Amino acid sequence: MQRKWFVLAGSMLAGLVVCAGITVADEDSPLHKLMEQVTAKNTVITKGTRTEPAYKKARKDVVKAAEELVKLAKQSKPMKDAVKKAKDVKDADAKWDAMMDDFIKASDELAKVVGNEASTQAQAKTAHAAVKKSCTPCHDVFRVEE
Repeated sequence: MQRKWFVLAGSMLAGLVVCAGITVADEDSPLHKLMEQVTAKNTVITKGTRTEPAYKKARKDVVKAAEELVKLAKQSKPMKDAVKKAKDVKDADAKWDAMMDDFIKASDELAKVVGNEASTQAQAKTAHAAVKKSCTPCHDVFRVEE
């Protein structure tokens, strides 16, 4: 009877070790590290565009974050870690490239909007919403939680 419990416990422990190894491996990938930077820039932009007073106060930070977001977007396109892991996705390379192009275009437009001295908080917020909208379909396809 005890042997059955030892086998069960050993199996569960082995499964946990494998899952932990996969998680750690994913967190070490260059794409994961880049996306952490994207998240940080998005946070700066979100906080800086919440209200008109916040935009006026944090405008320089928002401009800098938007410009860095464009660089990160361009760096992410050749990183195809997620494409290799995508299952049941037809022509995953082409989908990745198209989605990254959308991300680059939206990020570039955001940088242009916030870089314009005459831009308003509402314009910046709308442009940032387009960037976030370009992220969602990609995450739906390539960042499926296991």
